Amino acid sequence: MKKIYSKITSTIKQRLGVNKENINMSKKTNSSLISNVSYDGAAQKLTVSMSKGQTYAFTGVPQKVVTELTNATSQGQYFNRAIRGRFPTTKVTG
Repeated sequence: MKKIYSKITSTIKQRLGVNKENINMSKKTNSSLISNVSYDGAAQKLTVSMSKGQTYAFTGVPQKVVTELTNATSQGQYFNRAIRGRFPTTKVTG
C-alpha cells in the first residue's frame, strides 16, 4: 500500500510541477558569518540572515548554489565566493 501511495503522490507532484526546486526551505547554519538561510525555489530567492543582524535577499539563485552553500565546509567562504556580488541583492533588514 505504501508503494502505491508513494507512486501516486510522485505522479501528482510531477503533473503539478512540484519538485525540489519549488520547495521552500529554511536552515540554520554552522557559520560565524551566516546565521540562517531560507530559499524559495519557485521564485529562486535566497534570503540570508547574517550573524551581525542584517538580512539580504538574493534573486535568480539556482537550487544547485543553495545546496552547495548548505553543504559547504565553510559556508561563509562559499557565500563570499559564489553568492555575494553575483546575484541581484536587496537589503531586507539591518
